[in-house]
Amino acid sequence: MSETPSNPTAARCARCARDLSGELPVRLPDARSYCAACCDRMATEQFELETGEPFTKWIEKHPRLEMRHTPMEIALRRVLFFAPLVAAVLSLLLAGYGVYRIANPPEVAPPVPALPDTPRQPRQPRPQPASGWSFLGLGLVSVAAFSYFSLRQLRGYLRAAGFSLTLENGRFTLRHGAHEEAFGIEDVTQSCVVRPGTVGALEGALGLKDGRMLTLDTCLTDLHALGVVMDLRFREDFPPSQEEQWQERRDKLRKIRGLE
Repeated sequence: MSETPSNPTAARCARCARDLSGELPVRLPDARSYCAACCDRMATEQFELETGEPFTKWIEKHPRLEMRHTPMEIALRRVLFFAPLVAAVLSLLLAGYGVYRIANPPEVAPPVPALPDTPRQPRQPRPQPASGWSFLGLGLVSVAAFSYFSLRQLRGYLRAAGFSLTLENGRFTLRHGAHEEAFGIEDVTQSCVVRPGTVGALEGALGLKDGRMLTLDTCLTDLHALGVVMDLRFREDFPPSQEEQWQERRDKLRKIRGLE
């Protein structure tokens, strides 16, 4: 008895090319369908620890990925902008006090004459009060330094507050302040999405086919899910599972202890 050929019109996994006629395909925001096994292996246990549910269940509720800076990150950048700004204002007041001291120098009290019957004591040098020029110089230097830090944090705050990157049906939409741009996921030729919690990582990037590079901060929302989607498209191997990591650690321990 000959085998019945598979349905050529049935959906196939975009990664492993497995026939998905007997299971429900997982439709991702990159407009491709994958099998649940490939999605779970690429997401591993880290995604479930972050979101509280497996990737396949989470992505069903989020057909549209939206990468924005978290409210806590926005509040932190706002504080980092206002703190040096307040310090710069206080430094300006210090410089103003120095100008006042220069215009109105303090009067030096005359030395008190010693009484005739009092034995002479050796003269002790009196501490000289700080001059107005010292206050003025310190204030101006502080104003310049704190103003520089405040302007840097202002640029970072405005960049974070106006940044938005969405992915839906294989289409990216980028908003950066007044700038808005849309491009397809086929225009992305390279991907290095740094997942949250990566030690020593500051940012990731998406490389476009026209040579441009879009940087992504690690504090963006839905960044882990975007990393899974892009890894399914570009990554050749699957990340090691928790059991494989434990087995690798056990093998290293056995080698160190001389058991192998």
